[in-house]
Amino acid sequence: MKDDSKLFSGREFITGTIAGISGGIAGYPLDTIRVRMQVASAADHATKHSSSFRSFKTIMASESASYKTFFRGAAAPAVGVVLQNALLFGITANLQRCFSVRNDDPPSHAKYGAIFAAGTVSGAINCVVASPVDLIKIQMQVHPERAFQNSWDCVRRIVRTSGIRNGLLSGYWPTMIRDAHSYGFYFASYQMSMDLLQTTKLDSHISSFISGGIAGMLCWITSYPMDIIKSRMQGQDILLPLQKREFPSMMSCWTHTIRHDGWMCLWRGLNIALARAFIVNGVTFAVYHSGNQMFDSLKS
Repeated sequence: MKDDSKLFSGREFITGTIAGISGGIAGYPLDTIRVRMQVASAADHATKHSSSFRSFKTIMASESASYKTFFRGAAAPAVGVVLQNALLFGITANLQRCFSVRNDDPPSHAKYGAIFAAGTVSGAINCVVASPVDLIKIQMQVHPERAFQNSWDCVRRIVRTSGIRNGLLSGYWPTMIRDAHSYGFYFASYQMSMDLLQTTKLDSHISSFISGGIAGMLCWITSYPMDIIKSRMQGQDILLPLQKREFPSMMSCWTHTIRHDGWMCLWRGLNIALARAFIVNGVTFAVYHSGNQMFDSLKS
């Protein structure tokens, strides 16, 4: 960070928001395919979602062959990403200042450890926003037959029928377990990659795109099994009473998934998730890097 005169700075909240929106738009269609593959039953996986391409064809064949299908539920993430990325990038950057760590400091275990700790804290805080946003997105992606008018209609019906705790916050704890450590890896691996690429002649924006892509892929690899559990909990019929749901708790979802679909199910859809992660996070960090450079130029 260029400006250490202030303990708190708001610019990363702004640039993080813009970066998150850019990345989210770039990867949303691939996210729809990923979620469909994750929540598919064993029978549907074998016949309809055994690969990313087959899942794509299944969605197109069964839902009016419209590109809009791949953007169902995008409104909730579009709004949620404003808060999510503001929290993630803003809190991480300001915690780094608290730890007296700058991105342009020489590489060291202490530097990367501090960034990992800052990312872990921001990831944990971010779950308050990420969990309900993901729930609405997944409900819209997985249940087109419900004919939710829009994301807000989905929110109203879930809250009215199931409430906050058993409705809108369903899947909160899997989200917490998934996000806290993975965002530590996310920010630390990004900075480590940037430091390594500084020795090359690559433009800083290209380096940021590559580093962001690598960070996004590592983030998903470290958290993917728990993301499967989260998606299954949030993809079930949330409008049913808790005791009538297929997965009333995280543990019941875990045991049912392993018993019926096997351990390899926990990596289902990873290929499309990694492809999406590289694109989304490459764009996100490149835009974030450009935004911070713009702020620096305005100061000079």
